[in-house]
Amino acid sequence: MLQTQASSFMLSFALIAGLLLLQFGIKAGLAGIIANLLPLVATTGLICWLGIPFDFATILVTGITLGLAVDDSIHFLHGYQRQEDQGSLATQRTLTVVGAPIMAVGILFCLGLAVLTQSDLVVLVRFGFFTLFGISLSVLATAVFLPALLGLIDDRVARAPTQPGQPAPAS
Repeated sequence: MLQTQASSFMLSFALIAGLLLLQFGIKAGLAGIIANLLPLVATTGLICWLGIPFDFATILVTGITLGLAVDDSIHFLHGYQRQEDQGSLATQRTLTVVGAPIMAVGILFCLGLAVLTQSDLVVLVRFGFFTLFGISLSVLATAVFLPALLGLIDDRVARAPTQPGQPAPAS
């Protein structure tokens, strides 16, 4: 079960990575890929670190986390692409437009999953807890890590737009 899950996950992630690169270009696409990997690696790492066995429920966690992480990052990157002419303000304006919906969806998913943590079935508790953890990290990765990463790698962000009557920033 673990081997087939790993191979299907790798195929899915490769397709998603390819689509991110095609849609948003190399720099923004790579930033999206890295931001999508962060919650997956952290959640899977936590499961391993705690010594929780991979069963039906814990294997589903990565797929669900990946789905929401990709959804969040696509919304952010699309908004960012539309604001690219704003230079250093692009990230701030993108967060203003898409930040609230990303947070709302993440909170709603987490509230729904929190119910599972109160179950008498250990498998449901694990599923609820680790998926809640992964989705929380996905929202944080999109709202904090992805904008920061774009700020580091995107040379358009380094150039602030000039206002009429103000000197251009020094190079």
